[in-house]
Amino acid sequence: MNIHRVYRVLLCNTLLLFSLSFSARLYAQNADSLLGLLNERSLEDTTKVRMYAATAYAFRYSNPDSIISIADRGIALAEKLQFDKGKADCLRSKIVAFVIFGDVEQGLKHGQQALAILQKAKDSVGAGLVYYYLGALYYGESKFEISIDYYLKTIQAYQYTENYDLLAKTFDNIGVCYSSIGNFSESLKYYLEALKINEKDNNREGIATCYGNIGRVYASLGKKKIALDYINKSLARQEGASVDVLMLNYENAGNVYLNVNDTFKALAAFEYAIHLVDSARQYVKINRIYVNLAEVLLTMGNYDKAFELYQQCLANNKYPNMPAVDGMINRGLGRIYVKRKQYKDGAEYLKISLDIFREAEMKDHITETLRDLAAAYAGLGDFERAYATVIQYNSYRDTILNDETNRKVQEMQYEYDLQKKQTAIEILQKNKLIAEGGADKQRAVSIGLVSGLALLLIIIAIMYTSRKRETVAKNLIQLQATSLSELNSYKDKIFSVLSHDLRGPIGSLTTTMELLDENIITPAEFSELKPQVHKQLTSITLLLDNLLKWSMNHLTGGKAIKTERLNLNQLVTQNINLLQNTIDEKTITLHNKVSADITATGDKSNVDIIIRNLISNAIKFTNPGGMITVAAEALQGKVRLSVADNGVGMNKTQISKLFTASPDNTSAGTIGEKGIGLGLLMSYEFAKANNGDIIVNSEPGKGSTFSLELPG
Repeated sequence: MNIHRVYRVLLCNTLLLFSLSFSARLYAQNADSLLGLLNERSLEDTTKVRMYAATAYAFRYSNPDSIISIADRGIALAEKLQFDKGKADCLRSKIVAFVIFGDVEQGLKHGQQALAILQKAKDSVGAGLVYYYLGALYYGESKFEISIDYYLKTIQAYQYTENYDLLAKTFDNIGVCYSSIGNFSESLKYYLEALKINEKDNNREGIATCYGNIGRVYASLGKKKIALDYINKSLARQEGASVDVLMLNYENAGNVYLNVNDTFKALAAFEYAIHLVDSARQYVKINRIYVNLAEVLLTMGNYDKAFELYQQCLANNKYPNMPAVDGMINRGLGRIYVKRKQYKDGAEYLKISLDIFREAEMKDHITETLRDLAAAYAGLGDFERAYATVIQYNSYRDTILNDETNRKVQEMQYEYDLQKKQTAIEILQKNKLIAEGGADKQRAVSIGLVSGLALLLIIIAIMYTSRKRETVAKNLIQLQATSLSELNSYKDKIFSVLSHDLRGPIGSLTTTMELLDENIITPAEFSELKPQVHKQLTSITLLLDNLLKWSMNHLTGGKAIKTERLNLNQLVTQNINLLQNTIDEKTITLHNKVSADITATGDKSNVDIIIRNLISNAIKFTNPGGMITVAAEALQGKVRLSVADNGVGMNKTQISKLFTASPDNTSAGTIGEKGIGLGLLMSYEFAKANNGDIIVNSEPGKGSTFSLELPG
């Protein structure tokens, strides 16, 4: 099959469709055959209990309703025979049904019963499989963090077994979870682990699936060529694959083609995936693929057909959708209403979609939905909300597509490729040594011993004569390394500031101009946004000015500091006015309780930056509708200015990282605001340079108080 012409599959694969239909019938026949054997067995023993568990599981494709009734019969017999292990097996089969039906409560209840039995029997491997199904249960509810926790328990239980297939699938599923919440670096990490296991096990189907999943990650990161390369490798390795694998591979292919704007191939891939669903009667997955197909049609401008498919998804309620699928349905309907200029209806559907994606913490979907919602607000003439939504959109977009993510992805890919090449080289070298024969080996060993002895004598002589010289050189190198490290750290901080504080405002302005260019808003309407645009430009100007002063401070060794008496009320008021737009967006109440006559001693620009960062940080981590209080008090010989919020708060580990340049020191705000903690690091440095300090008190869920202490 020519992998560059996916649409030909629909025309040329009649034989494959026949084989898939046969496979679907085989699933059903297999389950029915097992049920027949089960009913024929009159002896009620432990073997029959195991048959109940296996038969129930076999109905997962053809008739999920039968799983529960058959498994219950097995549980009743197991209890009668006091066969706990068999009862756990039947309970585990029932969990599969609850995964399909999306019943978390019942699935968790039966999972806990099975785990109690298996843990008592010290059967960690059996418990690992229960964890696997519980992970799938929470994945179906879009509770990705909980799902990951259960999958990690599965890996822990199976890490020393030879069940490579389950291990690889578990790593792969964790990758899917991380991809769903927009953490693409972690996603790729687990996909590559799954790929290593599948290659070690020579699992052709698993390798094809991993390639497809990795392709989707690169497509999400905008790496079109790499994404297409992986999809092509995935499709090339799927000959003879099961229906499940084929379905997933074509769904992955469709998503990648849609991401790279090849809508024709995307349409063909999703249509073929629907053929696979129909042939295998796996209707629990049908809405997920219909939603993707509708997305392609919407992109192609076929709004009527897309609208029909979204409505069809709403009607297909035999099995519940993942919340993520419901979010995509609502977003799709919202987009269509916006395209039809029915902005009010569009905004309502998009807000429903946004709530779903936020609940599931699916950052990439949140990002797309915010852009659509901004267009809806603009269409309604609500430009303030449109602009505020654009700012949120840019914040989420930058969080996902930041340089650090791309760097981590490239490093992991390089490490994987390098390890693979080294393994291949080692195998070639071993084969070459074996082929050389015993005589050549002996000669090589003799030559090696003589050469090694001579080399040892030379090394001893060199070490003896150069010991003092080496010590001096080592000390010099250490000094150079320390100096280089400091310069490199400073360089990293400069570039991080530029990325952290400039990309957000500039991105917002860029997106606003895109709304104008795409005629979503008119020039007259754009003029209504001038106050917000002016604030953004003012913010950029102030940042560049502050950045210059910070650089001067480092380059001059702190000599650029100019101490004077400072009116703290004036500085606080100026910064509140500067940040007022952000405060209003989050409907935060901010109280300025700094008296008009309280003063401190310090460098004005330094203290200005500290105050702005402390207030900005409080806004970021305060929930919409929350409260911030800025106050100051004169103490013995010093002044303390405090910024207190009732936001999310921090634990001790988070507090310990606040004033460091740690690469993992990054947190999103309560509405997804981007941040890397650099503003606080800069503030801390400035406080110390001004003979002051910053003290932090915080508790998770109860808020934080940052106190700046300066000479009085």
